[in-house]
Amino acid sequence: MPEIDWQGLFSDEILYQRIKFFLLGSVKNMEVAEELTQETMAKAWEKRLTLKNSEKLEAWLFAIARNVLMDYYRHKGLLIDEDDEQWESNIASSSSPDQEAFMDLYNALKRLPPSQKQVIELRFFKNYSIQETAQMMGKTPQAVKMLQYRALKMLRNYLKPFDDLERLNNDGEY
Repeated sequence: MPEIDWQGLFSDEILYQRIKFFLLGSVKNMEVAEELTQETMAKAWEKRLTLKNSEKLEAWLFAIARNVLMDYYRHKGLLIDEDDEQWESNIASSSSPDQEAFMDLYNALKRLPPSQKQVIELRFFKNYSIQETAQMMGKTPQAVKMLQYRALKMLRNYLKPFDDLERLNNDGEY
């Protein structure tokens, strides 16, 4: 495994800018994005010895940036630590038919493997692109597409009995 040039990494303006614009896409404030980028680089420096494969350096840095972003949102009160609390809030604030749909989706999501659940959350709830999701998860775009495909297929299977029952009740036919 080649040795990482840490000095070169932290002076790599292109990589620094990519991380900053990734964060800017979420926070929509250049000063905050700059601060979060600096925090990302500081955390990367502190944890530099934990990187096992230098070929995954960029994905590793984007994962750190994502964690810094999540910490920022938690600190600002914009993100609830427990997904369950967020779902309960959404369910409680929705109308009765929507409450059932939210509960069905919530229960189906809980059944997914963690990586598939993460892809669904990043792609559909947080609206990240395939490329951004791949960077955050440390995977290739093709791997993210496959995880997404499998997750959606599983969700359809988990939710299908409800759809079939609803069709039977509404149409009188199956």
